[in-house]
Amino acid sequence: MPHGYAHHEQRVYLGMGDRSWERAKQALRQWAMFPASWTAVHPKPTLDVGAQVLVSAKLLGLWWHNPTRIVYTIDESDEFGFAYGTLPGHLAQGEERFSVERDAEGNVYYLLRVFSRPSFWGAKLLRAYMRMQQVRFREDSAQAMLNFVRADGSQLESRHRAADDFKMLVYDQDLHEPIAL
Repeated sequence: MPHGYAHHEQRVYLGMGDRSWERAKQALRQWAMFPASWTAVHPKPTLDVGAQVLVSAKLLGLWWHNPTRIVYTIDESDEFGFAYGTLPGHLAQGEERFSVERDAEGNVYYLLRVFSRPSFWGAKLLRAYMRMQQVRFREDSAQAMLNFVRADGSQLESRHRAADDFKMLVYDQDLHEPIAL
């Protein structure tokens, strides 16, 4: 992670087994991790490196439009996802990575990794508000993924996972060790 950026990582347990795995990958392909109540993605492209995406968020009663570009994709047997980087005109500079992974036991997790910093003086003035909205996005994104993976009404395999159901690690720009929340 680059120095001078706030770093955030979140890992959320989604379910267990092939059905959860396939639904989690489908959610990323459909950009379902963006909470529809206050975000929008235009267009919802296929996950191709170089594709440009406009991510909009309703903040302070206004819609803010943030241009991004997909910078890499992941398509392995037990990990799937992509990352986009911000473009000029975005409120922040940085990168967001959205991925799902499956461990050896078949547990499926959603991972969101971010490094960012304000991109212009106005965003710097609202840094605390921006951080609150980023936390809100991480929480709502995790819930959107859970809702999508578990939405088809079928009985998904699961088991109790108290500590691993929701784990968020936050890296502040000058910290080298994560703080578990």
